[in-house]
Amino acid sequence: MLEGSYNNLAIRYGARIANGGDGGLSRTYLTFGAPNLETESFEKAYSWAIVNNTLLNFSDKVSLQSYLIYTNSKGASASNDEAPTYFGKYIFNKKEDFTIGGRLTNYITDKFHFLSELHYSQRRDGTQPLYTTVKAGIYPSFVPTHTYDLIFHWPGITTMPLRTCILHILNSWVKPAGDIILA
Repeated sequence: MLEGSYNNLAIRYGARIANGGDGGLSRTYLTFGAPNLETESFEKAYSWAIVNNTLLNFSDKVSLQSYLIYTNSKGASASNDEAPTYFGKYIFNKKEDFTIGGRLTNYITDKFHFLSELHYSQRRDGTQPLYTTVKAGIYPSFVPTHTYDLIFHWPGITTMPLRTCILHILNSWVKPAGDIILA
């Protein structure tokens, strides 16, 4: 692997009222799940979160970035589905999220990158059915900053519509003869 490749892994466990499992947010005081109304506590509430992010630079022309996110959270109530809160509102007391994905980037030139992505995500709230989604994409990307940065693109600047991207490439090749205009 070339310089710049890396792997970041984070594992977090939160317990009781500060389990931090609400919505994947970083604020640990956002408790997921319902309390145990018999004991009036969040004694058995928990949340696990695992995040892995990897960047592999195979050459100066090809990189692969992948990620994995897993969250498993349960409130203090014995229910695995919905349970009442202190205010009588029913909320889900258990959830499980899993997401995995990757992006292969081919650096055709400094300013033109060809991207291909595949992502899968699933979630189950309580005993509800499992919800899943898959995203696949193959598309060109014009990068006027001509950097090999995979993840921190500036929205609206680094990604352009295909038509605009093709015009920029064609115009950069034929500059001495004049600009190409597509009507």
